[in-house]
Amino acid sequence: MVPTDYNLNTVTLNVNVNVGANVLTFAGAGKADGLGAGISSISLTRQGTTTNILVNGDFSQPNLGSGWGIFINIAGWTGSEI
Repeated sequence: MVPTDYNLNTVTLNVNVNVGANVLTFAGAGKADGLGAGISSISLTRQGTTTNILVNGDFSQPNLGSGWGIFINIAGWTGSEI
């Protein structure tokens, strides 16, 4: 997904996974200028259910109140510049 506007957008994708451990990866597209899209909430549900099985999909941990920060690792996620 490459946004073409400054609006909040919702994207729904169907993904197929294998039995066992799977990895969900997000990678930026475009130049690395710090002005890319932000992700604020992710849910992963099994077909036919509504329960989010993703750990920390709303990125509420760590709780920074109204502030923000950039982290290497947070609960449920591993990466850089989370």
